[in-house]
Amino acid sequence: MRVFLSVPLEITNTFFITQVTKVACAIMKIAIIVKIIKLMPWKNYNTRNKYGNHQVTVDGVRYDSKDESLRHAFLKILEQAGDITNLRYHVNFELIPAITREEIVHLKTKDKVVTKTVQTARYYEADFVYTVTKTGEEIVEDFKGFETDLFKFKAALFFYIYKKPIRIVKHVNEDVY
Repeated sequence: MRVFLSVPLEITNTFFITQVTKVACAIMKIAIIVKIIKLMPWKNYNTRNKYGNHQVTVDGVRYDSKDESLRHAFLKILEQAGDITNLRYHVNFELIPAITREEIVHLKTKDKVVTKTVQTARYYEADFVYTVTKTGEEIVEDFKGFETDLFKFKAALFFYIYKKPIRIVKHVNEDVY
C-alpha cells in the first residue's frame, strides 16, 4: 500500500503564515500521520478489554487503545505548532491518601513503634495533561470511548479535590480550546 504525501511537512517561510494556516497544516499533518500509523506494525499484547479496545505500544509507550495513541500524536503536533505546551501522558493524581497507623510491637528486649499501612493510596491516571498557550490553563484530558460508572466516580472525586474538570475526548482530532 502506498501513501502519497501531498502536503509539505516543513514550511520554510513562517513570516506570512497566520495562526489559522498553522492549525490547518497541523490538522493535515495529523491526517498524514494517521495514514502512516495505519501502516505501522502494532505490537499487540493480546490483551482485550471487554469494551473492545486493544492495548498497543508505539515508540516504547504503551497506550490503552489505538485511538489514544493517535490522540497523543495529534497533541504532539499541536505542541510543535505552539498551541499547547508541557504535554505529559499517563499522569497520576492522588485521590485518596494512604491510611497508616502506628502500632507498638513488643520485642524481647524493648518495645518498637511500627507504622503499618491500613489502606494504600488510590490514584486517577490521566491520559494527557497539557497547558493551553493562549489561556495558560492546565487541561487534564482522558480519551474515552465509553464512560463507566467507576470513571464517573473518579471524575467527580477529582473535581472535588483539584477544583477542575476532566476533559473527556471521544475523537482523535478534537480541538483543545
